[in-house]
Amino acid sequence: KLQGSLSFENFIYNDLENFDVHENLLDGKEFFLLSKHTKLKKLDLSSNFFVATLHEEILETLTKLEIFNISQNEFSGVLPSKFPLNPKITHFDVHANRIKGTIHDSISKLSKLEYLNLQGNQFTGSIPDEMNQLEQLNTLVLSHNQLKGPILLDS
Repeated sequence: KLQGSLSFENFIYNDLENFDVHENLLDGKEFFLLSKHTKLKKLDLSSNFFVATLHEEILETLTKLEIFNISQNEFSGVLPSKFPLNPKITHFDVHANRIKGTIHDSISKLSKLEYLNLQGNQFTGSIPDEMNQLEQLNTLVLSHNQLKGPILLDS
């Protein structure tokens, strides 16, 4: 396993498409600096010790991103309020962090989304009715939050 602090400040690989360091003992706080890697299609930082704030800019600038997994870390902040920051995302996993706020109805604009895992955070409010517009969605995990209301399933 890799361990130690991972600095993204001098991390420059212009053609990087996949960055996967899941299940290590890594930490770091400069997560947002990955936004300069605009060719990234897969970003997996899951199961580490990263402590950082989830910034909208990382999803705004990574327009080719398809897989976004920062689960099982110590990320905080809120979900982006304006989806689609990236309409190509098929896999969005932020479970087991400290992300809070509401799930915005604009998430329904992620038309290619197949997997959404928001489990084990601090989300509040209602589950947006618009989520039933996610026609490609085959996995939805919302447990261990403070969400309320029904999940409307379109048959």
